[in-house]
Amino acid sequence: MMETADVGLLLRGGMLGGKRKLHRLVGLFPEYNEAFVSELQTGKKPKSKKPKPVALDMLLEQLYREVEVVDECVRYPWMDWPDDRLAKEVPSALTSRDVAIKGLAGLYDKTVLQETDLLVFTRSALLEKVRVTAIRECAERSGLKIRQVYKLVNRILTFGPVVNALLNHKKLSGGPGKKRRGGKRTGRPNAYAKRSSRHPFAGQVMSKYHVGKFRSALTEYFVGQDLSLSATYRQMRLNLYVQRMPDGKGGFVVHAVRPGKIPSFEQFYDYYCECRARGEFVNDKAGDAEYEENRKAYVQSARDISDGPLDIFDVDGTGGKIELVATYHPDRLIGRPMVILAVDRDSDAIVGAYVTTFGESTEAYKKCMYIAFTSKETLLKKLGLPLCYWIEFGQCNAMFVDQGPGKSREIELAFVVRLNRGRFIAPAGAPRAKAIVEGINDKLHDWMTHVEGAYDRTNDGERKAERRASAKKRARRTRRDYWRKLIEFIYLHNTTTDVSHLLTPEMRRDRVKGFPRDIFVWGKEQRRGAERQERSRSELAKLLLECLEKKVQEDGVHLNNRTFASSELLRVRDDHMSRHAHWAKMPALAIPVYLNPHDPDVIYWEPEPGELRELPATNQSRKRTVDMSYDDWLDCMEADKENAIDARNKLNARTYLSKAQVDILLTIAKNRTAAQVRAEEIRTNRALEQMLENAEAEAEQKQALFGDEVVKELAASTSYSTTNVDAPAAGVAELSDSDAKNVAGKKPDKEPTKDGFEEVYAEIFGE
Repeated sequence: MMETADVGLLLRGGMLGGKRKLHRLVGLFPEYNEAFVSELQTGKKPKSKKPKPVALDMLLEQLYREVEVVDECVRYPWMDWPDDRLAKEVPSALTSRDVAIKGLAGLYDKTVLQETDLLVFTRSALLEKVRVTAIRECAERSGLKIRQVYKLVNRILTFGPVVNALLNHKKLSGGPGKKRRGGKRTGRPNAYAKRSSRHPFAGQVMSKYHVGKFRSALTEYFVGQDLSLSATYRQMRLNLYVQRMPDGKGGFVVHAVRPGKIPSFEQFYDYYCECRARGEFVNDKAGDAEYEENRKAYVQSARDISDGPLDIFDVDGTGGKIELVATYHPDRLIGRPMVILAVDRDSDAIVGAYVTTFGESTEAYKKCMYIAFTSKETLLKKLGLPLCYWIEFGQCNAMFVDQGPGKSREIELAFVVRLNRGRFIAPAGAPRAKAIVEGINDKLHDWMTHVEGAYDRTNDGERKAERRASAKKRARRTRRDYWRKLIEFIYLHNTTTDVSHLLTPEMRRDRVKGFPRDIFVWGKEQRRGAERQERSRSELAKLLLECLEKKVQEDGVHLNNRTFASSELLRVRDDHMSRHAHWAKMPALAIPVYLNPHDPDVIYWEPEPGELRELPATNQSRKRTVDMSYDDWLDCMEADKENAIDARNKLNARTYLSKAQVDILLTIAKNRTAAQVRAEEIRTNRALEQMLENAEAEAEQKQALFGDEVVKELAASTSYSTTNVDAPAAGVAELSDSDAKNVAGKKPDKEPTKDGFEEVYAEIFGE
């Protein structure tokens, strides 16, 4: 038979659940044949679930047979310390414990607490229906917050009814003088470690062994052979991190260390920065005199932190010095272009670009990186350029941006969190930190000055000032023309710029030419193992392109006044409608679509998870988007909106009159209406006279046809007379009487109405 002292036991198995689930006995009530147990969630921070009742007789029947009693393994060791030890090590812990015990008054049995020093909850504190009410009343009595009472109750349910379970855990955590539990603390995981802790480039915890390797590499390669930091790291991995195994013949066989056992380049660079702050290696490498004169202010170059091509892309935006016109209307100015460039730091190759007239934004940066990561075949076909003009693309390890939109939270989520890539941010007011892309921006502006409508960035000289002032008048180029000129510049830069100073001994050995394209292609081919693992085009589109949720209509997806459809999409919609045909209200089918930065006539949709397919525009929708980019179409729609607004404003333009002018116009309208009534009265009398004349003519005609005797008999029988004008014939008596009454009591049937007012107004003011 269980007693009160058994409350707090750990149980497992049988009627309580699986063998791996632990339950704590938190209440015993034999008079109700009930026992309450709470399931525990073990781990770094143990937790408990809500207590649930079980039959006490069934629990006793299965105890020690199917239900197993487990030794205490959840409670912390310091919860079993005596009070004298707690008072010696953490004096404030006892005070907080006493406050917590008083705060729970009313939820536990005070008699049991005095006899056994255990906090055993009452039945009202455990029953689900009255538990919330009991805790609220306890919070009102003690002055604690409800969440504080819940927290204390959860400690008792988790660690048992011992009073030390109410101790403040923070008082007994680590700190100065406390020995750390576990091994050495590691730093923030890099992008590879976030993807997988067993990734070959996840890095290692720094130790004296690795520090010794770092110092040997900096002394032998960085200073001795005057190599860059990236080349030093590469040589260290090849020559210093090796294993020597005996070959059985008295010699050794050298094997390379697994990449996962080698620290990452970021760790190597951080250690170099610590050494540089202490003045080590840099002074020895440059020489005393040369270091003081030339290199003291700038102790490194931008390429020192890159580990070969496709390691770091410098991304920056620059405003073009040219005025552009709309593709659909040569007289509409759309402003200056904003060019976003992505440049490979190690080879100077331009791998990505994007042109927009809507300013520098996070969407422009993401589209530029999407173009840099994927093939340019679609873009070149759209622009009508040879495919060999731009073949450089690849996925980098990190991007380097300035203080603009590239620093935003949206770029961090897309590039760092979802793509698992690094991001470096240049300090404010330090263009030398991204000197490579800044230099290419200047080169681009100088090359574009010969284009019609462009002007020089400088304003010195009358001729340059005149070109700058007349740029809008001379504007003839569209956004499509600027794209073509930009890709021509990229082709010439990547294939003709002399960067032979970037060639390494390995490149010279492989006879690589000193041009950005050749260095970039060679570096891409040197990637091995995990470095060659790149995301598919569909994954990149989902992570970087703008996504919209659109409903599928009968003819397809409607987006920006156009329709996109395919046979597969319409078949999916038909299947959706057939599945929900019996529903009272048909639910609409909505799908996510991704916008194409190259072509406004194509968007992407996801028929299968992880697979994007093209969704082309219908032939009718393509008529207005010939030779247009996506930004061109957005600008065209904006122009349509402006034209519609102007037309509506012109239609709604009104001339407001004073009260005196309105009275004058009403008087004129009344006079004109009265004149119209009089004219209608005259016309009515003449019509009556005409009817009488017709009756007389008819009587004469009958007399000539039938004779006088027949006519007299007809006249006698119908009282018809053609001589008395005042008493008309009976054949027209009804009509004549009604017409006469209308004429006699005629009232003007036209009052001065709004129509009459507008006629007078239009006649006077000419509208």
